Formats: sequence, structure tokens, C-alpha cells
Amino acid sequence: MIRQFIYDKKHPFIERYDKFESNIKDAIKKDKELLTFEKVQLVFFSSSKNHFYLTCINLEEPSVDAIDNMNSVAMLKRAYRDAPEELKLLFSRYLMTVNNKSALSLEGVEPDRASGSKTRWN
Repeated sequence: MIRQFIYDKKHPFIERYDKFESNIKDAIKKDKELLTFEKVQLVFFSSSKNHFYLTCINLEEPSVDAIDNMNSVAMLKRAYRDAPEELKLLFSRYLMTVNNKSALSLEGVEPDRASGSKTRWN
């Protein structure tokens, strides 16, 4: 339910961001060192509406990759829609609020699919 809410563009971005931020803080349990993600290189988010995949965000060498076993490019577009892009925007906004050095560089990254060959879905 929460995942669907943060990707649902019927809700204003600020509402989706507030829910996203709340989820991150709940998951980290208020550990101040972890809340800034300064000592974190990779962050993984799971997604599963009709299809399960992981989105990996690399903060050291900014990148956003979907990790998936699906082969069909056409099916990828239906499976992901713009969820990895939305996730990247929400997370980079969060990183800005905690003054993380990777926030701005992450915002300019275009999501890819992690595989032997890169497959863009946008």
C-alpha cells in the first residue's frame, strides 16, 4: 500500500515525499549516523506490484539500476513504468534534506537495468 502511494502521481509530490521520508526514518530506527547515508555506498529498495525486482542506488558512483531477471524490453517498460525514476527523485530529495554529498549528482542520473547489457526503459 505504501509503495503504491509513493509512486501514485494522483497525490502531490510533497505528500509522496513525506510518506517516503517517514518510511526511511522508520526503517532506520532514528540512528542519526545512518539517517544521513554518509557512510553508505549502496541502497537497495524492493518493488513488487505485479513483478518483483530490486532498485539499487549507488551513492559513491551515482547510479540507479533495476536488478531483475526479466528479459523482454517491452515487458520491462510495463513492469517498471517510471517507478525507478520516481524513487530516484524521492531519495535524492531526502538526501538533500540531510545534506548528503551525493544528492545533487544522483538527481542527474538516468536509471538503467543491471544486466550484461544496459537496457533503458524510459
